[in-house]
Amino acid sequence: MDKDKPITSNLDTQDHNWHIVVPVYNEAARLEKILSALLPLGYADKITFVNDASTDSSGNILDKWALRLRCQVMHLRKNAKKEGAIRKALEHLQNNNRLPEYTIVLDADSILMPNSSHTVPELIYQSIVFARENNISGMAFRLEAMVPKGHSVLQRCIYYDYTGIQFDNWLTSKSNQLWVINGPGGIFESRKLLPVLQSMVPDFETGDLLITVILMKNKERVAYWPHLAVKTWVPENYGEYFRQRRRWERGTIKVLWNERQFYLNQFRHGRILAIYVIIYLLFPAGIAMLPLVLALADAPAELMLNILIWNYLFWVSLAGIKCFWSPWLPKKNRTAKILFWSCLNGLLFLFATAPARITGFVDALKYFSRSRRLE
Repeated sequence: MDKDKPITSNLDTQDHNWHIVVPVYNEAARLEKILSALLPLGYADKITFVNDASTDSSGNILDKWALRLRCQVMHLRKNAKKEGAIRKALEHLQNNNRLPEYTIVLDADSILMPNSSHTVPELIYQSIVFARENNISGMAFRLEAMVPKGHSVLQRCIYYDYTGIQFDNWLTSKSNQLWVINGPGGIFESRKLLPVLQSMVPDFETGDLLITVILMKNKERVAYWPHLAVKTWVPENYGEYFRQRRRWERGTIKVLWNERQFYLNQFRHGRILAIYVIIYLLFPAGIAMLPLVLALADAPAELMLNILIWNYLFWVSLAGIKCFWSPWLPKKNRTAKILFWSCLNGLLFLFATAPARITGFVDALKYFSRSRRLE
């Protein structure tokens, strides 16, 4: 059997309006939970899962569930990385004259959620109507952390952290831009997405951000669609969280440098995105200057303590403001919960996010140094 060909189920092949692509690589630990959660949601038969040469039992799990979910499964012999896996799925659909008008990209640990009034397919249709009417080529859905029963303090902190991302997407979308169409869930016009994927060298660390940047460089409009929530699994322990944020930092710095001309243009045109660039780069710039500042200080230990305190207060205030803005947080004990979890978020930033960003930034510098030596 040709492992690059998908196992097809009994789909309505006349419905080419939208399709979901889910790249899967070594997700066996939580794949069963995600697949079982899909059963009642009414959109599993619109999914192509791409097993990206997993070395665990992910492929077997997908095969076991394929008929039950009435979904498609494509197995790749060679790992293509996330962007390459999505590209292969779209090229397969295109070669079979089934390329949808819109493609939804989901991570393997994420699911689309209905609300009290509409099913997931209805919400997707509404998002497509909005995209058509406003000539939008890519949209981010509302990202929410999946917090299971018996959750840890870390997972609840991340839940409120993701609420802050909702604010960022809402604000930047005011100028038809986004920092990133979040990897866990977004929708794209297929004929715009496929050429972008074909132009990229797949790199798991930079993919989501780079796709968004290339669309904007191509003068395509991107937006935020908060009416459809994507629940995504979050790290369960410090080590997993640290590795995730380190990878995010490494990938972001790579894109910021490689696409620096695009980001410089945001300053020239006075875009909101330029403010986010400044805020993002303040952290590595501050870390780079810290040794010199401490060396020149009369009381370096006292100065370092003040820096930590002010950074903590800044992060707590920023997280709190973003969460107070959110119309999606539960109303019960809203103010008390926001204050409490914002304070914990400040500690998370100091003792987990900041160290992860520092190491990720150093990793990026090493990457550029190696690349220069190979030239």
